[in-house]
Amino acid sequence: MGFYRAWLFGEQAIDHMDAMTAPDGYPRAEVWLPLDVVGTFDDGLKQWRSAWVQCPPENGEVWIEFGLPTPLITEYLGPRALISDFGMGHGKALRSNVRKREGTWMVKVPRFFETVTKFWTTEPQDDALLSTTNGQKTAATTVGTLDVEVSRDRFRNEPELIVGPDGPMVFGPLDYRYRSTLDWEKRLDAALHSLLQMPSTTPVTTAWCRF
Repeated sequence: MGFYRAWLFGEQAIDHMDAMTAPDGYPRAEVWLPLDVVGTFDDGLKQWRSAWVQCPPENGEVWIEFGLPTPLITEYLGPRALISDFGMGHGKALRSNVRKREGTWMVKVPRFFETVTKFWTTEPQDDALLSTTNGQKTAATTVGTLDVEVSRDRFRNEPELIVGPDGPMVFGPLDYRYRSTLDWEKRLDAALHSLLQMPSTTPVTTAWCRF
């Protein structure tokens, strides 16, 4: 058993954790997306086309694997959707979460498109705690007292998941599939720079996400 580390900025951040949790490996289906979509350039060439396949049953459950164009996903779910910048976002849903609604095949997906964990907790699971400006180690502090550089201890204690008041901002395991470590560092730096502009009393909490 292993854990991802998450840093949660703001009191609302923790409210998003359940939407990114899939107990027993079942995606938390919350939002409907159109499954059968095609985009076309002005000259008629197809710009994108969704795709899906029904998989052989697993433990009596029938699953659908699908790929949807990222512009469609962000249009429906917003900029906090956990997808790559590349052309398709890939997901998996129970067959019971695929149905025709008002003449269009739809699939029900997690609020942020993907889930990241089976279980999460704010109880420390390792010694990668936050560091404060006075040198203390803690699982919770504030923006004004967080020592970011010491807390990160780059490539050892860096958080794999950053969650702000509006939802996830970066997720390391997802990014590592597609991007270089250098690009991941740039994304993490940008997210932290943005969140550290919040009021100094904004709470910062560490959570551990089991995978």
